Amino acid sequence: MTGAPGNLKPRGNIFETAAAGAFQLFYAKVVARLLAPIGGLLLLRLLQPEQYGLMIAALVIPEILVMFTGFGIDDAVTRYLARLRQDGRYSAAAALAESGLLFKLGTALFLTMLSYFSAGLLARAVLHKPYLEPLIAIASLAIMSRSVLTFAQACMLGLDLTRMYSIVSVLLEALGVVLPVSLVLLGRGAGGALLGIILSSLVSGAVGIFAIISNLLKTPRGQGEERVPHFRALKEALSFGVPVWGASLARSALTRYYMFLAALFISPVDLGNYYAAVGLLAPLAFIGGPVEGVMYPLFSKVDSSSQRQLLQRTFVYSVKYLSLFVLPIGVSLMIMGRSLTNLLIPGYTTVWIYLTLLALEVILNDGTGASMLKRLLVAQGLTKTIAKLDLLAMAVGMILGFILIQRFGLIGLILSGYPGGITWLILAYRSASKRFGIHLPWRSLNRIYISTIITTFALLAVIVSPLDELGKVVVGVGLGLATYSVSLGMIDALDQNDIRNLEKAFTGRPIIGWLGVHLIRFIGRI
Repeated sequence: MTGAPGNLKPRGNIFETAAAGAFQLFYAKVVARLLAPIGGLLLLRLLQPEQYGLMIAALVIPEILVMFTGFGIDDAVTRYLARLRQDGRYSAAAALAESGLLFKLGTALFLTMLSYFSAGLLARAVLHKPYLEPLIAIASLAIMSRSVLTFAQACMLGLDLTRMYSIVSVLLEALGVVLPVSLVLLGRGAGGALLGIILSSLVSGAVGIFAIISNLLKTPRGQGEERVPHFRALKEALSFGVPVWGASLARSALTRYYMFLAALFISPVDLGNYYAAVGLLAPLAFIGGPVEGVMYPLFSKVDSSSQRQLLQRTFVYSVKYLSLFVLPIGVSLMIMGRSLTNLLIPGYTTVWIYLTLLALEVILNDGTGASMLKRLLVAQGLTKTIAKLDLLAMAVGMILGFILIQRFGLIGLILSGYPGGITWLILAYRSASKRFGIHLPWRSLNRIYISTIITTFALLAVIVSPLDELGKVVVGVGLGLATYSVSLGMIDALDQNDIRNLEKAFTGRPIIGWLGVHLIRFIGRI
């Protein structure tokens, strides 16, 4: 069998490769998010909270149905494409991608048609809101668009096409600005905004699929390599994907269950405020998403039986670097949320409350390593363990959610997830400790926690000052960044290995690279 072709050869240190891929995705997200907040804010300002809430309510049923497209094929193709590339089995990789695509599109098409032709029944009999019928019909198309996009992203990660992944991400955000805003300005209201969002996903996903097919066609096959039948490739992928899907179904089902209860018991105005807060959490998503996306295939490549220490170090670095960026941004959103929302979307009067609670939830999830721990356990094949833990968290959350959402509204929705999430985290670390010797890296994180606490007090001083809302936001961002950077350096939160890794990751990245390198060097010199 011939070796891997040039663009598919594994090269460099495993941490440098992961960091480079993460920051390539990170930079793409930075570029994309320069556009996305503008479009998102324009949309929020053009739509009333009630209109925005109706758009969200229309998506409830399609969001439930989209869980049943693919049955875990996305996770399977990411995992197996990464391994097949490592082994030089390119015919098997092509068969997996092709069969997975056909299977994903087939299930998505069936569920899209089912939702579209049942829109009236769903609006009247399920949600008890007949006026949602036209919006549900439009929202049904999201099942297909989401399926195309997520499968393309999964394949690109598995094939290490991080550059193309970045292009698709930027395209998605750019179209997500232009199309919804344009349709609303043309007088299409909530339906136009919904259709624009759906079309942006569909077009971006189609571009990604075309890039994947082109890459696979250009990849030379090894001499004498056995051709893998599509059915066998799909069967093997689903043997891994279905348990993973079952495990994630509990967590996904819980989120959709909360969404369904919210659509039933909460007014469209409150729904609009809540999901406006979700949109304002974008800075946390574009920081954490690239790191998590790159670490999943990396965790899959590490053999825990022979590379136990490597797996442990990989986990520590992933949690440390994710927390390094997520914690200060999350705290900033919590403390300055009211000033920020009063300045940007004054019509959404309760959004800051939900923003504060949601930011806290993200901080706890990423700051304790929960998000990375789940990706590690799935990548190492512990799908049964994940399934049991998720089912336990789902049972607790469903009971509490049914009680708290009816009584306390959206605040009850947010709070109902905490008990199950904490239980999941404790039991997951217990399992990871027994199998891989992995624990929460307190020693690597405690100084980042301290720097975040110091920054919190600096931001609180700004919030209680007599400055106007714009002044509080501007001064808070500047003072928060300075305080966090200086405190990191003064207490040696980053060692020389961290400085080198982060410098290499930032080097060569336009704009953000120059700023990142100089900021890391500044911290290292303190």
